[in-house]
Amino acid sequence: RHCHERNLAVNPQGGNTGMVGGSVPVFDEIILSTARMNRVLSFHSVSGCPGFAEVLQTFSTCKGMLGEILSAFEFMDAVCMQLVGRHLH
Repeated sequence: RHCHERNLAVNPQGGNTGMVGGSVPVFDEIILSTARMNRVLSFHSVSGCPGFAEVLQTFSTCKGMLGEILSAFEFMDAVCMQLVGRHLH
């Protein structure tokens, strides 16, 4: 609310690995660290994606096969992929 009322951009910053330039502030952004957000409190069941247990299983399988090579894991459901296709072609 504070940032919205002052028209300030909020830039969430997670692992800070430097792998993604989007987490680096460019001008006047507020940095919001997500480092302490280390557990899932809930998962919306009607979001169109498989259960969170399946996502975790997929991550575990990939981590087992790739080890330390796997430095990030991101999940996008079918609706998200349709939006990406529609807007970014």
